[in-house]
Amino acid sequence: TLNPLLRRSGSEYAALRYLLHPFLLMEDPDSQELLPWLAATLPEISADGLTQTWTIKDGADWQDGMAVSSADVVFSWTMLAKLDDRDAGVVKGLLGGVQKVEAIDARRFRVTFREYAYRAAASFGLNFGIVAAHATPTEPAEFTAIRAPMFCGPYRIADWKADELVLEHTGAKWWGYAHPVFAGKWR
Repeated sequence: TLNPLLRRSGSEYAALRYLLHPFLLMEDPDSQELLPWLAATLPEISADGLTQTWTIKDGADWQDGMAVSSADVVFSWTMLAKLDDRDAGVVKGLLGGVQKVEAIDARRFRVTFREYAYRAAASFGLNFGIVAAHATPTEPAEFTAIRAPMFCGPYRIADWKADELVLEHTGAKWWGYAHPVFAGKWR
């Protein structure tokens, strides 16, 4: 599956993260430095480390032109909580310390943790995938049946076979890096 809340393997994660569906943060492959990706900046973190305030990058849109919003983040968190561990156990395990996610305004949201955890911002930003609330079923059974939800990255799926994913550039306005570098097949 290429559903960011259901991903199970490293190759699914890589295809999602870099080509189809950017997460809030990415890591510089050389320095391991955290870099904003779908987030406008690194999160503001409270003095006790239990609360993070995130801002979604201005101009980040879904492939249908709708803005990625904090409502999408809250919807995604709510959906993740509804899903069975068999379907979303990998992502749930990585985000087990999160207590709640709430919208502040259209582009800002707050994440509250149960207890302090070292690199909690990295864990949340690198592992929490956001789905489009306006284009996603609200029932878990329907949600888990989606192989590929609406994306907000620069590519779309042109063809998908058991062992091969063929991507093509959407030609749509891309809010990320100026020159997406991938073209062709993902195996």
